[in-house]
Amino acid sequence: MIPGREAWPEAAALRAHMQRIGAFYARHAIDPAGGYFQYFLEDGQAVERGTRHLVGSARMTVNWARAAVVFGSDADRHRAAHGLAFLSQAHRIGEAGAYAWRLCDGQVADDSQHAYGHAFVLLAHAHAVLAGVPGAQTGLARVFDEQTLCYWDPQQGLLTDRWDAGFRSCFAYRGQNSNMHACEALLAAWQASGERACLERAATIAERVTGDLAAQGGGAIWEHYDAHWRIDWDHHRDRPADRYQPWGFQPGHQAEWARLLLCLHRERPDPRWPQRAARLFDWAVAHGWDAEEGGIVYSVAPDGRVHNADKVAWVQAEALAAAVLLAEHTGQAAHATWATCLWQHITTHFVHPLHGTWRRWLDAQHRWPTNAPAADNPTDYHALAACHEWLGVLGRTAAAGQR
Repeated sequence: MIPGREAWPEAAALRAHMQRIGAFYARHAIDPAGGYFQYFLEDGQAVERGTRHLVGSARMTVNWARAAVVFGSDADRHRAAHGLAFLSQAHRIGEAGAYAWRLCDGQVADDSQHAYGHAFVLLAHAHAVLAGVPGAQTGLARVFDEQTLCYWDPQQGLLTDRWDAGFRSCFAYRGQNSNMHACEALLAAWQASGERACLERAATIAERVTGDLAAQGGGAIWEHYDAHWRIDWDHHRDRPADRYQPWGFQPGHQAEWARLLLCLHRERPDPRWPQRAARLFDWAVAHGWDAEEGGIVYSVAPDGRVHNADKVAWVQAEALAAAVLLAEHTGQAAHATWATCLWQHITTHFVHPLHGTWRRWLDAQHRWPTNAPAADNPTDYHALAACHEWLGVLGRTAAAGQR
């Protein structure tokens, strides 16, 4: 028994929550012509029906593949296969490793190449393999080779970030975010394929980001760097709500790295990983928790002041997953209590009372505009991933108690 977990939900409740989210997307997101609708009003109506973002297409594929594993559902497996086919046939373009960042009405609207997007393509293939989607194993090997050819910088032990359409010109910007999600994808690829190269690359990225880059940030991980991986303190200073490259320290990304380090530790034990995970999680809640309104803020300035006090669903989800995994690893009641606190906060403010999906972006006081169009594709990827991690902890704890 993990001390302090008495108020945690039971596994059945987490599964029911995941099924409720999945039911919303099963009703509203499947496009029989290919891929998934990705933008919804508060009432569930799909809008911008012809727009497909690479990240949304990949994340929804991951969601269905995850559901197929958790629930053993053939219907979810078929939905995952539907998304994987769209990634391979509609998003994949021209040069090896190239994927359309955005499609509009079946046409390429943005052909810029992003390591961030490619990481989710890799993640989608890995989860599809784990779900038993036919042909996914061949695709996984191909996508890993694409990452090696197009983005991997062996001298730096990190990925480049963005290229033009033909991979002829690399942008100078470097970012930890794309590398963080590549680490996540590589861990899944290792679990799906058993290819040691995937695990070793994940460990290399984790060491560089949570060791070397965190040292540049005084112990916390800054988002933006130049071509030589030196901190760029000014990139997007004027864009506090940018979805992919916001300015400031991101408490959610400190927590997300804490989660990934603990997942990495399960696969490739190293005492540094859980130590760093605990430190990064502690930083996230110490600097990010809003003592007055509750929830973890979006960004913090280098001087420690809150830069953007909005409450974003993925931030809460990653902090929840990290707290649960830390409670399992450390046995400390404080981490279990944080998990309870975060879950109560999420269910109070983020979970939609009708659909069970999570409201993606709230202001500092947790306000959401009534029936406003989604600013970008929600997918509930982080919410489902956090619940899945929690189910894993509950399962391992129960199994340990029976031995």
